[in-house]
Amino acid sequence: MKPDLVPKTRLSFDIFNDINERLGKTGMEIFGVFHLDGNEASRFTGSECEIVGLMVASPGRDMWRAFGDSVYFNDQLLNPLDRWTRSVLEEIALEAGAGLALPFDRPYPPFQAWAKRATEICNSPLGILVHPEYGLWFGLRGVLFVKAIGNNQQLDKLIQLPNFNKKPCDACIEKPCLSSCPVNAFGGDGLDVKACYSHLDEITNSRAEPDCLNNGCVARIACPVGSEYKYSTEQQRFHMNSYY
Repeated sequence: MKPDLVPKTRLSFDIFNDINERLGKTGMEIFGVFHLDGNEASRFTGSECEIVGLMVASPGRDMWRAFGDSVYFNDQLLNPLDRWTRSVLEEIALEAGAGLALPFDRPYPPFQAWAKRATEICNSPLGILVHPEYGLWFGLRGVLFVKAIGNNQQLDKLIQLPNFNKKPCDACIEKPCLSSCPVNAFGGDGLDVKACYSHLDEITNSRAEPDCLNNGCVARIACPVGSEYKYSTEQQRFHMNSYY
């Protein structure tokens, strides 16, 4: 059974904490909370009432361990992580009476824009989002929609605007992420996919070094922010092979 598009639950500290506790058992957490405007609420939830989104993300390695323990991990079917994520978040949404949006559903929801409204995430020189604590080692997994409660100062504390003064890349002088790529695939125009794929082709055909395909993107690994949350080699290999 899928959750209703129109959320039934109103935001409260109990709801927030209950959802976050359930997410924690799967290696995910609420990264932040943001308001949807009227058009967004109607488009993504089918409701014109005031709606807030709970941005769900997976920092570090905990989600990978939970996914690895699931039946989806080795079932040899396509998109195992997407299917596991859907299963987990649909169950949580149903139990909480919340609506749900997933980043891989079409038409694609504006997850990066929502994340910037929900928390202190900003763009990195690599063109992917960076978090001031977790660096590049997180994934945006879903948004749970609940009804807002107006004129409640206590609940408003859950919906704080991100502090855009915390931009870790501004304080990074050397920017090793840009100088580490063996084919200079990152620049002012974002990722040069052709150059990146060319290097991955060389790895596949002749075991070229550095082995970004099996050991992880060296540019991403070079980022000093949140290095303690770096994915395991197995997890990086999974994501690289999904990308390539």
